[in-house]
Amino acid sequence: MEGELPNTLTAQGCILACATVRGVFYAAVQERRSSKVWALVVLIKRGRGYYNCTYKEMEERDGPVEDHCPVRILELLSPLPACSHDEEYCRLCNAEIALEGGQWNSRALPGQRPDVAGPRCIRGYPIGAAAPDGSAPLHEPGGTASCSTCWARNWRERCRANDERERQARRRAKAVRPGTRVRFGRPLQFSNGEQRDTFIFVTRSTFRAPDSNDRYSIPRWRIDHEFKIISPPLA
Repeated sequence: MEGELPNTLTAQGCILACATVRGVFYAAVQERRSSKVWALVVLIKRGRGYYNCTYKEMEERDGPVEDHCPVRILELLSPLPACSHDEEYCRLCNAEIALEGGQWNSRALPGQRPDVAGPRCIRGYPIGAAAPDGSAPLHEPGGTASCSTCWARNWRERCRANDERERQARRRAKAVRPGTRVRFGRPLQFSNGEQRDTFIFVTRSTFRAPDSNDRYSIPRWRIDHEFKIISPPLA
């Protein structure tokens, strides 16, 4: 990977530790001049044909969306400098907001239309987010400031939170042994059009229907899906 990213690594530093998780390459990179260690994130996409591999490199200060960097890599990173911001930012759309008359409102920035201002997240909010009346949701404080150091700190926190969540999920899944009946938090859609939420665990990622011997593959069920144990395996 060092040879594939000459602009980032050969000129700036060397890799201390790395890992590829879910098609994303994470690395702790130590700068040659300052010995500072920062996180490199590379999105990798593979396809067919001669040019069958493309990538996009960024560092933690760019605020990557992908946030499954292993903790062993995070532990090698240099501490981030302290920073403070007086402004508040919306948790949903990250717009700068201010409390006015008991309501969080955004203001139109130079060059923006006046209608982007107000109490509603009309741009950038997550798909599916909506207020009870079906309109765009109201602004909520708790977003990240427009600061590369804050973006890096937020990224590290998300990576650690995801690691802990996955550890707990794996620990809980140890109680699921062959023959255990489980129910997932929502029906799962399969390629044949069938939907089911209750299965009997067979092995690894294989389950069967409770009322037949039909088999189903549910990859990453321990981590990606909420589930409840309905009954333990029969003795």
